[in-house]
Amino acid sequence: MRKAAVIGPEQLYDEKLIYIHGRTRLLMEGCKKVVFCDETTVKLLCGFNVTIHGDGLKIMHLGNGNVAVDGRISSVSFSDDELRTVRE
Repeated sequence: MRKAAVIGPEQLYDEKLIYIHGRTRLLMEGCKKVVFCDETTVKLLCGFNVTIHGDGLKIMHLGNGNVAVDGRISSVSFSDDELRTVRE
């Protein structure tokens, strides 16, 4: 039987908190930059990359490293690749 990993407080402080309420709101701490935002895609930089896909997406709050995204969220993905600003 495997033992559960023990995480100390020093490791928790370096982690980012991401809270998803149903499929309509995402709250995240530790956001450094909004790389791209339109009604179907929001790309955030926070030491790693978070991409949110959906419909009617809007950034409802952005400040002090916190971000709130509302809309119909269909997927959230994470990557370590550097995001670049999308040019049209």
